[in-house]
Amino acid sequence: NYAYLDAQVAMRQPNLTDADKEAIREQLKASLPQEVREAQEAAMTLVTLTEKTRQLKNQAASDADIFQARAQLVGEEAARRLAQADEEERVWEHKRDQYKQLISTTPGLDGMTGDERTAYVADLAQRELGLSANEIKRMQALDRIEAAESLQ
Repeated sequence: NYAYLDAQVAMRQPNLTDADKEAIREQLKASLPQEVREAQEAAMTLVTLTEKTRQLKNQAASDADIFQARAQLVGEEAARRLAQADEEERVWEHKRDQYKQLISTTPGLDGMTGDERTAYVADLAQRELGLSANEIKRMQALDRIEAAESLQ
């Protein structure tokens, strides 16, 4: 704590160059216990990874470009796992879109009670979209969350 306070005071000094500020940061980092430094580095890697991925996706970068950037930060194995997670997310979003479209294009749902509607949509989603019971429960939970958010 004292090292942090000293660094804060030092950083407020006028006429500090960027190199001086970086030296203060490095000195503060060096004063921390090893496990704290490692935890901070891991957290910063995660922040950097998340930010870089977001930037690349916003720039419509290719999957290969995203993979390469991730591999540089966290290694190829982790980049492969992240690419797999991205693909699973795309598949889920596609299923979610299909489910919403199914609900919006199915006639007669407004005349049903809540329980009737839930059961009918679940059966329809299973037959028409091939959704599992767990996927249907997840869809229903997301529907409730979206409905609650729309009331706010």
